[in-house]
Amino acid sequence: MAAVAAAVALPLMVASPAHAELVDCNYNSTPNGWYGSCHRFPTDGDAGGVSGDVQNTHVSSDRSARVEFKARSERYWFSNRTNRKASFTSWIVVGGQWRMFKEAQLNTNGDFWFNTSIAENIPVSISICVEGKGCVRVDSLRS
Repeated sequence: MAAVAAAVALPLMVASPAHAELVDCNYNSTPNGWYGSCHRFPTDGDAGGVSGDVQNTHVSSDRSARVEFKARSERYWFSNRTNRKASFTSWIVVGGQWRMFKEAQLNTNGDFWFNTSIAENIPVSISICVEGKGCVRVDSLRS
């Protein structure tokens, strides 16, 4: 199943696949028929930064929801290509504790980029949830 996830997710990546790492997700509650995948991009041009993405994908179709964090520009890209509402959440570490930083929802077939301002070398977590189809999260990113 991980090979299927990589085959679906890697063509969507902005960074070159040679620099993408398929990593274990910190949380994955996807039900049968859906699967979650998580990637890190430790060499995105931001010294010390670690970009990455999480994706929740239907096994037998191209329906998926995805969020990507780009450390170099502290940008997020959120995409929903499912027939359900999807939500995105990001957390950063402030004062030694995880704090919610950004959240958004998209109905079907929507996407957007948004810029943020995060100090350098701050731990970042991102998650994607598809209504009724579970959530996927990766905690090992860094601004």
